[in-house]
Amino acid sequence: MMVLPDLLQQLNRQQQIQLEIIIADGGSTDDTLRLELAENTQLIHTKKGRGHQMNQAASQAQFDLLLFIHADSKIQSNTLLYDATELFIQILDQLSSQQLAGHFKLKFDRQDEKNQTAYSYYESKTALNRAECTNGDQGLLITKTFFNQLGGFDEQLHFLEDQRLAEKIRKQGTWITLPGTLITSARRFEEEGFVRRMILSAFIMNYNYIGYQDFFTHAPGVYKQQDVTQSLDIYAYFNLIHQLNKKTPLLKLAKRWIATGNYTKIHCWQLFFFWDVKLNYFKAELNSSSARTKLIPLLDKAELSGSVRFNDNLSTTVDKKSKTPFLNFYDKIFSHIINFYLFDLVCTALVYGWFHLSRIRYWFSKHF
Repeated sequence: MMVLPDLLQQLNRQQQIQLEIIIADGGSTDDTLRLELAENTQLIHTKKGRGHQMNQAASQAQFDLLLFIHADSKIQSNTLLYDATELFIQILDQLSSQQLAGHFKLKFDRQDEKNQTAYSYYESKTALNRAECTNGDQGLLITKTFFNQLGGFDEQLHFLEDQRLAEKIRKQGTWITLPGTLITSARRFEEEGFVRRMILSAFIMNYNYIGYQDFFTHAPGVYKQQDVTQSLDIYAYFNLIHQLNKKTPLLKLAKRWIATGNYTKIHCWQLFFFWDVKLNYFKAELNSSSARTKLIPLLDKAELSGSVRFNDNLSTTVDKKSKTPFLNFYDKIFSHIINFYLFDLVCTALVYGWFHLSRIRYWFSKHF
């Protein structure tokens, strides 16, 4: 199903803003080449690869602000881009450099009602500005100067270009959460299986973080294009990792597992944030008289109040009704308690046990 025409219509309905739209086609086989384009829109042809395609589009852009947005995104508000650029420029004027980037919160366009709490958790997490909470589905607003300073998107793989650039931005500049929400398709999660997709994503992000490139070399099918999404054979990835581990010298393997344990420890804040989402679900269930509104993403009430604070959690002030007591507890107390090497080893043991139990579980699931 071709979604690009819908996005182009939504972009051209944007008010109070002038847009230059560049479509980077990487050899599509649908009707992209036959689209009737508005005067402000151009189609360029590049080799396949999302990072390369977006880099080529950026090189053709004439305006100073760049917005990268995926073709399957949906825009509901006709002032989304105006509101976003107004805030962006306002903050940029307060900074002494161009090192600023913005992203939107996400809402999933779903076909079924399964995994509601999990979807609410991931939607809420997209409002945060913590490590690995930012990806291409959320859009990227950045100055052309800063984008070029960062070297553009990584083109080594056909994926991960967004997360790699996001972490570069986090180290060298400032992330902000833009006002408004982007809608993105949940098709990949629904067709591949929500839990299986999350496990694969965890593998990808962990091995990218610890620099274990053999995983990507030996797993050419680790990422599938959206148009070929199908049920995910997660056991194949468990087995691949297991076979690679068997070929690795013991000391080197131990270091890799400990690095994975450290990665897990760094991201255990997500467990605390998940319970904040669950708490919000419980409160909404008590307060709502409508089943349609009983699940509300935790940070949907985030709003601007005239001041902006820059930290690891949120880029904008948050409504007092949207508190995160569990996450606050992690930040103020628990993160200091576990800030020792011993907890790296504890997490290593837990992850090692989970991995092998899950591998056995998915073997049975595949064969019986």
